[in-house]
Amino acid sequence: MIVSWKCTEGHNGMWESSAVLGVKRGQKVYSATVLLAASIGVSGNDFDKLSMLMKFLNVRFLSESTFSRIQTMCVTPVVKELWEAMKEKMWEVFKGEELALAGDGRNDSPGHSAKYCVYTIMEHYLHLIASNSDSEQL
Repeated sequence: MIVSWKCTEGHNGMWESSAVLGVKRGQKVYSATVLLAASIGVSGNDFDKLSMLMKFLNVRFLSESTFSRIQTMCVTPVVKELWEAMKEKMWEVFKGEELALAGDGRNDSPGHSAKYCVYTIMEHYLHLIASNSDSEQL
């Protein structure tokens, strides 16, 4: 939210409810926008659902292209970095241990496309994800 004010004495100012991360092409990039885009993906929601909700509530919302750009440039690299760090620590725990692994695959649209499949392997007793890869990476 941005509030611009001006009093009868000629004083004026502006207040922004979110910190500014930077300026690109003359437009401010707010931390709230980046956090909103990140929370959509991390929570398991998708852009279309939240965009429709905001439309019904008559609330301005970020564009799909801005959402996609933030996901690609900010969110995905951080999630991948965190996942790699977690896997390293997890394999340290597994080192020298006998493992009971269970696996399962899921297509992007159940029953429709075998092209896009995510296969996940979990250690049965500790309930830790040991591997997670999609068919495009295999």
